Amino acid sequence: MDNAFEVMARRLIDWFEVGHAPPFELGLLITNECHLKCLSCIARSRPSYNPDKELSDEKLVSIIKEAGTLGIKRCHLSGGGEATYRLDTALLMMSEIKKHGMLGSLVTNGTLFTEESIKKMVEIELDEVLFSIDGPDAETHDYLRGVEGTFNKAIKNVNLFDYWKKKLDKKKPELLFAPVI
Repeated sequence: MDNAFEVMARRLIDWFEVGHAPPFELGLLITNECHLKCLSCIARSRPSYNPDKELSDEKLVSIIKEAGTLGIKRCHLSGGGEATYRLDTALLMMSEIKKHGMLGSLVTNGTLFTEESIKKMVEIELDEVLFSIDGPDAETHDYLRGVEGTFNKAIKNVNLFDYWKKKLDKKKPELLFAPVI
C-alpha cells in the first residue's frame, strides 16, 4: 500500500478537483455488548443490550467486501461494547479485510481472546491491535474496569501475541496501548 498520508492527500485533492473520492477509512462497531463494567464507559448507562438489533455476521462481512470494492484502504474495528465479544465475527471480518488488501485495526480490552484467535490474527497479519489498558497495575486497571482479573488476562494475551509473532516470524500485528491513567 502506498503511504497512507499520500493516499489521503490524493483523495482530498480528487475531492476538490473531481468532486468525489472514495473514503480512506471505514470504522465499524461490531457489538454494543460488553462483559466489563468500566467506570468511564457510556455503555453502562444505556438501556439493556438487545442482540436482535445488531448486524448479522453476514451483513458485517458484506460491508467489508463492499469497502474493499470501493477502494477503502483501512478498516477500524471496535465496539460500542467489546469488539471481541463477537470474536468469531471479528475474525471473519479481519480475514476479509486482509483478503482485500486493506489495513486492519482492532480496539479491544484484550480479555476475550483465545490462543487460537491470537494465532490466527498473527497468521493473517492484522495490522494493529489496540489494547485499552487503564492503569500501570492490576489494582488500578481492575478497579477502573469494574471486574477483577482483567489486567492479568489482557497482559497474558499481549504476551501470547508476542509469542506467536516470534514463533511464526511475523512483525504484525503491531500492539498499541490506550491508557486512561
